[in-house]
Amino acid sequence: MEALFTSLINDLQVVKKDLSADLREVRRNMEELGDRVSVVKDRESRPDKKVERQHQEVLHLQKQHIKLQTHAEDLEDCSQRNNIRIH
Repeated sequence: MEALFTSLINDLQVVKKDLSADLREVRRNMEELGDRVSVVKDRESRPDKKVERQHQEVLHLQKQHIKLQTHAEDLEDCSQRNNIRIH
């Protein structure tokens, strides 16, 4: 009977070691997947940054267009007041 218990204890220790090794492997795999997810998220955020930068450039150009248009209108008004023709 004692030999049976000793055998069972030894078998349980082997199973415990196997489970510990499997758990370490699962943890390593989870860490690796987490790293991959971080890389993918970083790659995905780059186009968003590029789009945002382009959007800001468009807004800046629109503001510049409005300023130039206003300036052109001011020049035209001034030339009309002074009877100057601008071609």
